Amino acid sequence: MIRRLTPSLARIIHPQLAAQLAKLVNSPAFRARESRAATGSFGSPSSAEAAELRRIDADPAMAEFRRLRPAMTTAVSNTVRQWSMEFGAQLNASAWALIDKLEDDLRTAPESSYRSVEIGSVGFEPLDQVIRSIGKSIIRFNKAFKRQEKEMKAAHYDEYFIAKNLANTQYLANAERVIDQAEWILENTLTELNAAIKEREEGIAKSSMSSQPEFRAKNDNTTAMLYSFAGDYGEAVRRMTTQHRKVVAFMQTHLFNVTVKDDKLIFSDENDLQQATEVLDQLRQARAKVEEVVANLAARETQLRGQQPRTPSSLRGGS
Repeated sequence: MIRRLTPSLARIIHPQLAAQLAKLVNSPAFRARESRAATGSFGSPSSAEAAELRRIDADPAMAEFRRLRPAMTTAVSNTVRQWSMEFGAQLNASAWALIDKLEDDLRTAPESSYRSVEIGSVGFEPLDQVIRSIGKSIIRFNKAFKRQEKEMKAAHYDEYFIAKNLANTQYLANAERVIDQAEWILENTLTELNAAIKEREEGIAKSSMSSQPEFRAKNDNTTAMLYSFAGDYGEAVRRMTTQHRKVVAFMQTHLFNVTVKDDKLIFSDENDLQQATEVLDQLRQARAKVEEVVANLAARETQLRGQQPRTPSSLRGGS
């Protein structure tokens, strides 16, 4: 702050005046008065101190200082404001760097070691409270999607929708049950996502930063974005499973007209081929919508953070 203030104050107080003031303010009597004022002490100066203070106050240099004081106050205020903005930007950049590191660590760490992944701090407790809340929600998001991915693999969900199994009566007979299971897994994931968002919001509310209108507005936007994502993601995945049901229903009624060659469905009837193409195109569109929802969240997060585009690790593998 001294390095920043010196040039602006030097334009207001010339060196000779500054030297004169330095002698005055270094007086023991002046220092004692300033100390009493700073601590709220009501003690009175001795008669010798009082006489010295009258001499200091009457000094032409002190009178000139009082005249220049408004300009000095403005210079200090402007410098502090600029420094505060820059320091705040540095803190925010450091905070998001910690969040990025957390996401990198989570991306490479197995789920079993998530508890050992460190949520860093910048040393400013109000912001550290925010970092911890965001970090915990990211970990919880990761766990939810990892669990969803693991449970879907355990259900062998994707196996039911490859060409050779779509033409397999045994797979088709079990497909509805597996789709039901996938939707149940989705609902559990959405419950966990919404709980993570709520926990994040409650944690951030405990920080004194939440009393700042601008910060609160940005955080409210982020919270709304996350809830919107959870809703859009759930809707998109449900549409996809609905299309899976349509594919299964179509194959069950047209199985006698289809064969499999080179991992492709071959229909003997042109009309069946056209219908199959339509229903499978709709499925591809539904899958693309899920990916779009995830990409939109990443883009929205980038907009709010003002950083380069980056897909949150908590969503990678979750589509």
